[in-house]
Amino acid sequence: MKKLIGLRSSALLLALGISLGVQAEPAARLGDVQGQVLINRGRQYVPAERGDAVQRGHRVLVSANSSAILRYADDCILRLDANQLLVVTGLEQCRQAETTGNIPGLVAVDATTAKTTDFAAEAGAPPVFAGLSAETLAVIGAITVSITAIVINQTSGGGGDGGGGEISPE
Repeated sequence: MKKLIGLRSSALLLALGISLGVQAEPAARLGDVQGQVLINRGRQYVPAERGDAVQRGHRVLVSANSSAILRYADDCILRLDANQLLVVTGLEQCRQAETTGNIPGLVAVDATTAKTTDFAAEAGAPPVFAGLSAETLAVIGAITVSITAIVINQTSGGGGDGGGGEISPE
């Protein structure tokens, strides 16, 4: 019984650790922020500050007479100017901007009305849940299913102990 509880606890901690680790790494961070810059992390726009983490699917809104620098991994940098809204999609977004000059997910907006309008679909925002992309949620789901299958296999006698489902204490 102790072995079963230990196995279940380990599986739960592994799944939790993986999901927290995936969520902790931001897609980018804000560099210099001039004027009024806001971030929408899914519910409402809040004031942004230098160093703020920005995840995939978050929206960065730069108001009139304002600007912001977004720093991705490997020091890839995007400059956002006044009256722009960027739906963050990740490092590939910055790389594409470097090579083509066009920033995917960037929309020109009237910043005075953008706080009450959802431009995410117009800008091609990926679907997100709790700051996680659909791809990340699929990976977490697959890991959870795999761990569950291992636990079921161990408790139903498929664990190679020959005990027909009984797990002897060690």
